[in-house]
Amino acid sequence: MKSKGFTLIEFIIVVTIVSTLSIIAIPVYKKYIEKAKTSQKGVLIEKTLN
Repeated sequence: MKSKGFTLIEFIIVVTIVSTLSIIAIPVYKKYIEKAKTSQKGVLIEKTLN
């Protein structure tokens, strides 16, 4: 008899993998957003000076 669905161990492994990826991705994403905002501010300053 084969059951459908995940076992608890499989679920814990998936949660661990997703958590690890998010720990890596969130700081990278924040740096990307900050760099984009800084770049946008530079463009706006250039437009107002010209």
